[in-house]
Amino acid sequence: MLLEDAIVNPVRGKRSPDLGPFALLVSTRTDLLALCTRLGISPDNAYPLYAGSLFVEDGKREPLAIAGPVVGAPYAVMMLETLISWGAQKILFLGWCGALTRDVSFGDLVIPTAAFIDEGTSRHYTNAWSGDDDAKGGRLYPNGEDRSLPSPGFLDGVARQFPVEASSVHHGPIWSTDGIYRETAQKVRHYRSQGALAVEMEVSALFTVGRARQVDVGAILVVSDDLSELRWRPGFKTDAFRQGRERAIEGILDLIE
Repeated sequence: MLLEDAIVNPVRGKRSPDLGPFALLVSTRTDLLALCTRLGISPDNAYPLYAGSLFVEDGKREPLAIAGPVVGAPYAVMMLETLISWGAQKILFLGWCGALTRDVSFGDLVIPTAAFIDEGTSRHYTNAWSGDDDAKGGRLYPNGEDRSLPSPGFLDGVARQFPVEASSVHHGPIWSTDGIYRETAQKVRHYRSQGALAVEMEVSALFTVGRARQVDVGAILVVSDDLSELRWRPGFKTDAFRQGRERAIEGILDLIE
């Protein structure tokens, strides 16, 4: 699907691989390599993709693409656009996030049901540059919403794989921001009051592009750090975080089966 008025569009090259309908987009190299190891994919079999890599597993049914790492909304969307142009129709994002509420702990999994837009990429895929009244008012969507949504059917499948009955799994909104060093106390209070469970950098843009390109996009986030007490507590080296990453990877492997 070409978006109206775009001068540059994602295209297939002569050597672009044919992708199956399902793809994983992974934010960190650590999780990218862990997934490849579990799937028996050699790191030597990577296609270069921008500053990252694309791995294609010839599965029993259809090829599975795994791409990353990505940091930030613009780069994540570049990767997503390429995966879509090469055939992907259902894209699952695996990333890390910071807790905004005390109910969410290191290693917990967050399944975003919506993402508050505090990044600059989404507006390029909405009516914000069309010159209409909504755009002048700063609203990104025609109905005035300030958030983007995952694909409902895809969300249902991910939510069933990661049910809230597990105490370490949470379903709810998250906040996506470009300014990793501008996560102020005022912003944390604001987005937490709107129901946001966690903060990260890519999901709202990925959901927005999924809607614009008419493909299914969902996300799974592992809680790696904490801002709930209005100070930063890193949890990257905790056993809980390592266990949470393993739970996320196990669940994704079950899901793609």
